[in-house]
Formats: sequence, C-alpha cells, structure tokens
Amino acid sequence: LGASGEASLTITGGAEVIARGGLLVGQDAEAKVLVKGTGQDLPSLGGSFLSAPDAAVTVGINGRGEIKLEDGAFMSAAEVLIGSPGAPGVVTVDDTRPGNPFPTKLALSQGNVFVGDGGRGSLRVLGSADAQANIMRLGNETGSIGLLRVSAETVAAPRLATLAVGTLLIAGFSGRGSFLVEAGGVLNPKEASFGLTEGSRGSGFLE
Repeated sequence: LGASGEASLTITGGAEVIARGGLLVGQDAEAKVLVKGTGQDLPSLGGSFLSAPDAAVTVGINGRGEIKLEDGAFMSAAEVLIGSPGAPGVVTVDDTRPGNPFPTKLALSQGNVFVGDGGRGSLRVLGSADAQANIMRLGNETGSIGLLRVSAETVAAPRLATLAVGTLLIAGFSGRGSFLVEAGGVLNPKEASFGLTEGSRGSGFLE
C-alpha cells in the first residue's frame, strides 16, 4: 500500500483479509489501514480480521504507515515491523468497550514485534484492547526510536488494556526504546531488558 501514491484500506463488517506474502503499509507514500469490527460481543458478529500468517507486516517503509484496529477487530502475523529507516510507523489497538470478552486484539503469541526497526515506530494498546507477542524490541536498530504505550484511561474495570510478551521485552536493543504504562494498563513480559547493546538506551514509566 502506498507504492507510488497515498493509499488506504478499510476492513469492516466482519470481512477478512489474508496477506500470505506479507503486507507493506507506506511503501513509498503515506498509507493507512483501518480494521474495524462491528462492536458486537461475539466474534461471529463482528470480528473483522487481518492476517499475514507466514510473513511480516511492515508499517512505514519509505512513506508513513499506520494501522488501526478497533471495535473487536483482530490482527495476526508472523512478524510486525513498525517504523523503518525511511519513514515512521504507527500501530494502534483500541477498544472502548469495558468488560467485553472478545476485545480488539493484536495476536502474535509466536511472532515478534519490532517497534522502531531503523526509524521511528509507535505501538499503542488502549482502552480494553489486548496484544500479544513472543519477543518485543523497542528501538531495534541503531538510530531508531521505539515507543510503546499501554493505557486503559478510556474504560473502567474489569477488562483493561493488556500487553503480554511471552519471552522477552527489550527497551533499547540497538536504538532507543521506551514504554509508558498508565491508567490501569497492564504490561506483562516474562522477562525484560533495558539498553541491551552498547550505545542503546532503554526506559520504562509506570503511572
């Protein structure tokens, strides 16, 4: 998307898009993807779906890239790369429905998420949304900036924004990485590391 001019893709109404060869969002120009559920409580009534089961989703290559999931949408991939050297990338996982058993979800329990993969990347998990990754790196490459925000400020308990990292969360792998967890958001890594390599910088803030 965005190979030579601005582009947008909207997936809604329970539709499914499967990108078996991977997906580039913001290849050479600005591109946006919106995956929007119907807001119903059951996946069969509204779970719009974006998947790259055997490949990577890259957000921001030489043009700005953005993906937004909301209202019960679901996304999975083998790998997600946000913010390459040529342009910024943003992924937002948002759900304003408190207590819904089927929240908006970014599901990579066996896949990796690199936020700031040479450029500036941002991942936001908001409201009552849910996200999973096997390994997450914030600031993956030298000169990159990776930002993570987990915030439940738009909803009330019992379900709050949650990000689970099954193996390792690294804030500052070779670049600069930082996370903010606020307003009841939950960040649950099995293990975390800050400023992993020489010259990198990592930080975390809990509010």
